[in-house]
Amino acid sequence: IRHRGPDGHGLWSSPDAPLCLAHRRLAIQGLGEQGAQPMLHPEGRGALIYNGELFGAGELRAALQKLGVSFRGTSDTEILLHALALWGVEKTLGRISGQFAFAWFDAASKRLYLARDRVGIRPLYYACDRGRLAAGSEQKALLLLPWVDRRPRIDALLRYLVLGRTDDIPGETMLEGIRALPPGHCAAWDGKELVLHRYYRAETDVPVSTVAAVRRQLVRAVSEQLVGDVPLGAMVSGGLD
Repeated sequence: IRHRGPDGHGLWSSPDAPLCLAHRRLAIQGLGEQGAQPMLHPEGRGALIYNGELFGAGELRAALQKLGVSFRGTSDTEILLHALALWGVEKTLGRISGQFAFAWFDAASKRLYLARDRVGIRPLYYACDRGRLAAGSEQKALLLLPWVDRRPRIDALLRYLVLGRTDDIPGETMLEGIRALPPGHCAAWDGKELVLHRYYRAETDVPVSTVAAVRRQLVRAVSEQLVGDVPLGAMVSGGLD
């Protein structure tokens, strides 16, 4: 999946666990080597590969600095790395917002955690069979593995032809051996079993906001996404978005 990350690549294998992390980088923040991935915690607490963007990253950085964390660079990958090492997966997912998919290896528990953002902006697919787990941003990456079952799911194909989509069933794909991590979910792998957990549920009883309140939220949401060390641009379509 080199086309997803033309700015760099990295590979890391754990010295004491059957684990390998690989990453292709599209550099947006922290353009130098200080933002390279896989990113290892300086005290050996774990390793991270991450695709996405954290909103409100400056506030998270400040909160971590107050707790004694020192940063080498400006990437939000490093912010996420220290947050996971300090707060753990569950607490970190409760504090962050943005568009992201990541794999975090916790060195203390020897567990690999996969997580996807609240509404599934960034993709994350996985295959799990007989004590083996593989995950990636595209299904094509998983199809390189000979043990992944690539038979088509006929029911999913029929739903796609009728509905134009397959995500009406969370985690569904059109291949037997590949699943999608649903939005707002994380998963823990202990080397034998993958356990999924839903960490976010959309509020269904939000009161009707005023125009001023909507404007404030819209300005805040847009400003949080205009952070980067590269030129920024925007396109506005005529659709719902």
